[in-house]
Amino acid sequence: YMLRKGADIPPLMFTEAELEALVVGTRFARAFAGSHLADGASAALAKIEAVLPPDLRERAAGTRIYAPFYKDDEREAHRQLIDLLHGAIGERQVIAFDYLDKEGRPSHRAFEPLCLSFWGCAWTLGGWCRLRESFRNFRPDRMTGVVLTGELFTPLPGRDVAAYTDVMREQFGGMD
Repeated sequence: YMLRKGADIPPLMFTEAELEALVVGTRFARAFAGSHLADGASAALAKIEAVLPPDLRERAAGTRIYAPFYKDDEREAHRQLIDLLHGAIGERQVIAFDYLDKEGRPSHRAFEPLCLSFWGCAWTLGGWCRLRESFRNFRPDRMTGVVLTGELFTPLPGRDVAAYTDVMREQFGGMD
């Protein structure tokens, strides 16, 4: 198909439920994600709101599902850690960290990060653990001394995000 000069395409329009989902998703990203995702979600929503007709803009502003957040040093450190881990995933960079498991046992890990998952109350970092030579999940709030090693990795078949999500589906029943 070819549009003639001067032709106009109707704007993308959202249903009320779709718009509310975008607003709520943005609020959750601002409350729980790192600054990179929070800023991106807020900027995207501002662009969407700028082209909405007044009645839909008003409905978006009236959404009554909130994800309150607060600013303090601990929360800011957590946001920075999520940003660091998110960056390591994108760059395919090996990280090293100290970890305390739920029983308080310490370990040191070299890790190939593949994804971040948010479980409603906590984040987990999923990927390939070089110590255990298998997929593992680690909670960032139990990690200390996280460093980017400078070493890049190439996800191998059976050790990539597709294999990881297959394993997680088997263990937990869902991963989307």
